[in-house]
Order: sequence, then C-alpha cells, then structure tokens
Amino acid sequence: MRAVLFDRYGDSGVLAIREVPLPTAGVGEVLVRVRASGVNPKDAMVRSGALRMFTGRQFPRGTGFDFAGEVAVPGAGVADLPVGQRVWGFLDGFMGGAAAEYLVAPRGWLSPMPERLDWAEAAAIPLVASTALQALRDVARLVPGERLLIRGASGGVGSAAIQIGAWMRAHITAIASGSGLSHCLELGADAVVDYASAWRAMGHGGGQCSGLSARPGVADLFTARAAEIRVRRGEAPPCRPRADRGAG
Repeated sequence: MRAVLFDRYGDSGVLAIREVPLPTAGVGEVLVRVRASGVNPKDAMVRSGALRMFTGRQFPRGTGFDFAGEVAVPGAGVADLPVGQRVWGFLDGFMGGAAAEYLVAPRGWLSPMPERLDWAEAAAIPLVASTALQALRDVARLVPGERLLIRGASGGVGSAAIQIGAWMRAHITAIASGSGLSHCLELGADAVVDYASAWRAMGHGGGQCSGLSARPGVADLFTARAAEIRVRRGEAPPCRPRADRGAG
C-alpha cells in the first residue's frame, strides 16, 4: 500500500509517498481502508519537530491523524463493526499515519460515520471537534446560561466550539475578523468581536492584539461570567450581536 512518510523533521519537502507493507489488525483493532484524511496544525507541528520532546527521533514516521474510511478487517474481539462499515476517527498520540491507503487503529479510536457526511467532510471533523468537546465539557465544565468567549473562533477548533457551545445552551461571544465574523454568526454565536477593529480602536495601527487573537486553527477556550467581555486594557471592544438575538 502507499503511505505518506518522512525520515527527518522539516518543512513539507520532507514528505514522500512510499510503498509500505499492509498493516495487520490485532486483538481489539480495526484495519481501515482510508477514503480521506484531514490536515491540522498538529500535522505541521509534528513534522517540523516542534513537538520533538514528545515525538522523539523514531523514523520513518507517518503523517495525518483524522481519517474517514471503511472497515477492511475487524480484528479479534471487534464484533460491532462489520466489513464495509463507514467509520471515522483520529489517531491518538503523535505517530500519525492517517495519510495512507490503510491504517490500523484501536476500536475505541473510531466509530460509525454519520451517513449525511461525505468522506472529506468526515475527515475534517474528529480531531478539532474532540478538542472542543473536551475543553468545554471536561475542562471548563460549561453549563447552560454561562457566557463563553472563544478566541480564534473561525478556525477549526473554534468553529466546532461554537456549535458545541450552542448545543450546551451557552451565550457565545466569538472573536474573529474579516469574513470569519459572519462565519461565526452562521454557526450559532450570539455575538462577535472583530479583534482587528478593537486593536485599532485602542490606538494601534496594525498587528495583532495578543489578548484577543489566536493562531489560525488554535482556539483558547474559557468561560466568562462577567456581564461584558472586555479587552485586556479594560475597554469594551466593538461587539456585533446576532440580528435575531439582540445585544444579549
């Protein structure tokens, strides 16, 4: 089978498609025929060596963590996923390997895929959605009626967090800019803050406000119980509420 591998840390130029042996599903594992795999900031961080404290120097390494595909062979002890079952999931840890024609994963790392999703849509969701869910449910312990401020809200994790937060009945203020503002409102945010406008309003001509912005695809999530969400200098930023919900 073919898989994307790299033998050293570096930029995207270290990636190469190679022929490798077909893996075998062990007890409690599933061999999946991959139909699509996602790309996340985690992939680039692992590949570049930014996480080498955790990833070490074991090469060659695979890349890709999110995947969607079909069960090719259920291993011993896996009775609930028949051959041909559409599944999605992500590879835990740092080894990667979803950018391949086949992969093996423990049964607990995948589940039946919703029928309404196509392969590409399904492969884009697991890692970011799991991150958002764990942050809101397990870390923040969000409850209905609380105020949730999401930084980097138009990125992958942020987009998932808006929808999960809305499902958990929180009041959501999303921090984004440009076209990301309307994107956040469409996903269910109650109000949006344009961090670029807020930064300029504070007397700065350009750059990013560290108190409001985040790297693309990375969200900083926390609950805000105060009646208003303010920038770090104590000034209320421009806030655009949803037209159908008022100022909230």
